[in-house]
Amino acid sequence: MKTTIYDTIRAIYRIIVKLKLLIRIQCASSEDIVISFFGNKLKHDQIVTGGFVKLFHLKNNYKSSNECFNILYLVSSALPPYAEEWISIAKSKGIKVIWNQNGVAYPAWAGDNYNEINAVRKNLIHRSDYVIYQSIFCKNSSDIYLGDFKGGKSVIYNCVDTEVFKNFNRGKRRTPFTILVTGSHHQRERVLLSIEILKRLRDSGNEFEMIIAGKYLWKPAAGFLDALEEAVAYAKEACVYEYVDFLNAYTQEAAPELYNRAHVLLHLKYNDPCPTVPIEAMACGVPVVASACGGMPELLGKKGGILLPVEQSYEKQFYPTAKDACQAIVELSLNWNNASLLARDRALLFDRVPWIKSHDIIFRELLLSPPGSVPTQIVMEEKLPREFQANQWPQ
Repeated sequence: MKTTIYDTIRAIYRIIVKLKLLIRIQCASSEDIVISFFGNKLKHDQIVTGGFVKLFHLKNNYKSSNECFNILYLVSSALPPYAEEWISIAKSKGIKVIWNQNGVAYPAWAGDNYNEINAVRKNLIHRSDYVIYQSIFCKNSSDIYLGDFKGGKSVIYNCVDTEVFKNFNRGKRRTPFTILVTGSHHQRERVLLSIEILKRLRDSGNEFEMIIAGKYLWKPAAGFLDALEEAVAYAKEACVYEYVDFLNAYTQEAAPELYNRAHVLLHLKYNDPCPTVPIEAMACGVPVVASACGGMPELLGKKGGILLPVEQSYEKQFYPTAKDACQAIVELSLNWNNASLLARDRALLFDRVPWIKSHDIIFRELLLSPPGSVPTQIVMEEKLPREFQANQWPQ
């Protein structure tokens, strides 16, 4: 009975929200690009992760409004409350909807709930006017779990401001050699395996240290208050606690300084679709050691660092061996100056300027296209890493 009452109240509230949006939202003239960030107030001194990061680049280059706009820009991993209502009203007002597709839910991390998690996005992506996939892996995964989108689409990798994210020390780093592990840590293995890798490196005579930063989000083992406490305890048990600097989440403004404290980024997340962290690290001259899965092979190529072999699957999560990771980190440490320069060169492929240019082409074509028409598919060739251009998508 309670469930029925709750569902009724929720349905009524959705109707109220839709009516408010119907009155509030107006379509801006197509003479100027005006984007809605669906109520998000973006500030550089706030802590943002995942899908929200890229919105700063749009906000800094285009007018924005949540009342009078002509582009509704939605990121699949950062959907607003009542996204379905936003799209319905936008479409009814002639506003163009762009869907930026990140990852999807699949059994390896979502278990039996993956269909339920995907349900909303599976509906909304096909109501969009245009879809931007963050990587070829994102596109392939979306095709499998959300269905093949029939409208205009592009693969455009996430970007970085290479004027902000750069090597402050011109190829030099302070000692000791430091490994950075950062991001939103949803799986304990990503952090605990990193600590094990540090222990092995130090036991082999390498005087390396580690920074672990971000949000510690996994469910802690019994006896621990939270995930961070579990990680600290594991570091103490491994006798490396004094060599690990545990940090919490940080702002975008603080990120370049953090990267410049490190020599190598260790990114072990499985099937990461198109993370911004490795791109930002490379821009700061920090080569990456990562699992060879998800979108990481597309991002790193041959210059960005070293990819570690793992089994490919949507059913289970796999991690590289500590031995392979240690070998890769030592290899980069022995030739770090050159590896740093190569990583920086790789990051220039993902600079914000061509990213904005690619979006600008899409925005203008959409606004010029008549209602109900399907815009021409656009391939942003300059955004595809060179080794993928021979097999650029779409064919």
